[in-house]
Amino acid sequence: FSGDRGPIAADAWVQRCEMVFGRMQLTEVQKQELATHQLEGVALFWWNSWKESLDLTTLTWADFKTRFARKFVPGAMQAHLSDEF
Repeated sequence: FSGDRGPIAADAWVQRCEMVFGRMQLTEVQKQELATHQLEGVALFWWNSWKESLDLTTLTWADFKTRFARKFVPGAMQAHLSDEF
């Protein structure tokens, strides 16, 4: 995920990650680790800018998704996407 294709692409990326995770036996921390290795461009810059201040051994997929959505899916769009699906 590059972070430059808009909120619908961001939401679709999260959904694809969750589909893959559903087929694997991963901890919540492993999910976050796998997902963040797929970031590039703007999204990778965003991740690198705040990961140093976090304990990555306890940062879960749910925690990551919350922060990711705040950055790449504006609040109004989050509500709209939730209503659609």
